Amino acid sequence: MGFKLIIGGIGLLVVTGCGCVNNGEVEVGIESSTVQKDTYTLYINVTEYRPHCGGMAPTPEMEANMTQPMSGMIYYLYKGERPTNMSDFTKVVANNEGLIELEIVAGTYSMVTEDKLLSFDEFITLKKVEGIHYSNQPDSCYEEWRQHADFNVELVSDSTMYLSINHRCFTGVNPCLEYTGPYPP
Repeated sequence: MGFKLIIGGIGLLVVTGCGCVNNGEVEVGIESSTVQKDTYTLYINVTEYRPHCGGMAPTPEMEANMTQPMSGMIYYLYKGERPTNMSDFTKVVANNEGLIELEIVAGTYSMVTEDKLLSFDEFITLKKVEGIHYSNQPDSCYEEWRQHADFNVELVSDSTMYLSINHRCFTGVNPCLEYTGPYPP
């Protein structure tokens, strides 16, 4: 299933002298406050794209603002397999420029949004939309989406990654929901 959370331009780029500021929170879990051997800096640039969904044609200014940094975006980072215990997740928050800066040991990491930590019943209640112009996929789609990491990286050196959250018209980032209604003229 093609999830609409697209990770744009993923590639490990060696960071040389990046002037990024760490305003993100780092809480429990991964050793991010102590520099150790094989510890690297991971910069994650989080942006969101919201398309023009009908109506008057967008102005150049509107088009320029369709992609914005995701300041304050909260993710939960984990190393290796997805943990079952909340204390094994590390809360990270993007700063005002949509940047997350982490000092972490080498390894394979994944991130999920906070809503994916909810129970399945809570998640589906939050994400399912009922309405005349909406069609939901089966509940199994929602469970697969909830379990799917939003971001994965194998960290072997100082790196900069780009995460682009691409919204769809009238359904946002929900891959299990289809809008079947008319678009504005």
